[in-house]
Amino acid sequence: MVDEQMEVERKFEVDDAFVLPALSIVDGVARQAGAQEFELEATYFDTADLRLAAAHVTLRRRAGGPDEGWHLKLPVAAEERREIRVPLGAGRRVPVALARLVRVHVRDQRLAPVATIRTTRVVRRLLGGNGRELAQVCDDRVSTTASDGDGGWREIEVELVGGGRGLLDAVGTRLIEAGARRATSGSKLARTLGSRIPPESPPIKGSSAGAVVSRYLAEQIDQLKACDPAVRDDAEDAVHQMRVATRRMRSTLASYRPLFDREVTDPIREELRWLGTVLGPARDLEVIRERLGELLADDDVADRDLRTRVDRVLAARRREARQLLLAELDGSRYFRLLDALDALVCSPPLTALAGRGARRVLPELVRRSWKQLRRARDAAAEPDLPDAERALRLHENRKKAKRARYAAEAVAARFGKPATKFSSRMKHVQSVLGHVQDSVVSAAELGRLTDAAADSFALGRAQVLEEERGQQSLAEFDRVWSRASAPKLRRWLR
Repeated sequence: MVDEQMEVERKFEVDDAFVLPALSIVDGVARQAGAQEFELEATYFDTADLRLAAAHVTLRRRAGGPDEGWHLKLPVAAEERREIRVPLGAGRRVPVALARLVRVHVRDQRLAPVATIRTTRVVRRLLGGNGRELAQVCDDRVSTTASDGDGGWREIEVELVGGGRGLLDAVGTRLIEAGARRATSGSKLARTLGSRIPPESPPIKGSSAGAVVSRYLAEQIDQLKACDPAVRDDAEDAVHQMRVATRRMRSTLASYRPLFDREVTDPIREELRWLGTVLGPARDLEVIRERLGELLADDDVADRDLRTRVDRVLAARRREARQLLLAELDGSRYFRLLDALDALVCSPPLTALAGRGARRVLPELVRRSWKQLRRARDAAAEPDLPDAERALRLHENRKKAKRARYAAEAVAARFGKPATKFSSRMKHVQSVLGHVQDSVVSAAELGRLTDAAADSFALGRAQVLEEERGQQSLAEFDRVWSRASAPKLRRWLR
């Protein structure tokens, strides 16, 4: 059984002579429960080059205490981590349920023990007026077998249970007044490993064109990595968000080609294209299932039995697509793409043009993406086009709108509100045309279901309704385009 919770805690360094102050006088705390002592032994697992530690991720097997078991902690925000627990079991191999959630960091490397930490822990619970537990204060005496880290120390951990951040601050203030110091290490493992942990890539600094775009790419790479465990967990909207991050990177590398060595970035773009096609089927079936579910529920001709049968068919296909996706995410090709993205951030392959000022270089590259969109729109607006050809041109229009949107989004940190507004209007164009494309795909899916179903009348009617929805979205396009093409929206590009 897998258990999950959000951990919010703050650590303090203290000397051996430190005396824990009375914390029952802190606002909101009614009393401090009696102390409980535990002996804990935790074995930490990582790759030989400490990839998890470098990513501020900890994976351990802990024996002793009320929460013994396997613990995986993933960073969320300052002092906040997502903690996933699995029962201890008989073996010492990392449980599959946890190993898959760190695959984005570990890739095809082996997980093995890297440190053992023993802790004598004294726990005091802080209770509210109704007896509800607000926080735990853990007084830890730690010993390790570190080679170049800290071999032993004492620390205080304050972990929220039912209390809020204000309580964390108040208890922290009380501890500091008594002589405690805010911890300099984020975890016991980080303090144990010390300088063995690989240094983080330095932040990309500067105001050059290359620096502005490289920072945006780094954000999208981080987003892709953050989505990976969520996709493996089948979290809501995770596939969509991972696909969006992939598209943003690929589009940015296309829009800003002159800033990068294409011998390096063109292969990355192709691999991002591949990843997009891998994510596509699972995401498309999510959209189709949701759209058809709503459509059939609104259509009083489709009874509950038919809606259930359609949903089961689509759910089964989505499960198959998800299994294929997970197989690719566990494959060497995906891991090598992650390696290439890491290298892209660590040492951006910039050209001489990238070293010039952002104001002199970037607006012209955004303008190019706008011109491509305008040409695509003009092509889609030609009269007397066959329906199939118009649909293809509108889809191309949508892709160009995405590129213009992401091109502006990538430089919004430098150009502010004008770039943000331009990106927003491009998103409106993309969204309307997205609804048109979703209707085309859903109507086609209904056609296939109609051919294979006994109750073809209801599905046929739903297909007509879906086509009508697509026409309504298409009618909205002219209004959205009028606003998106206003000249004043592009003044910042001059």
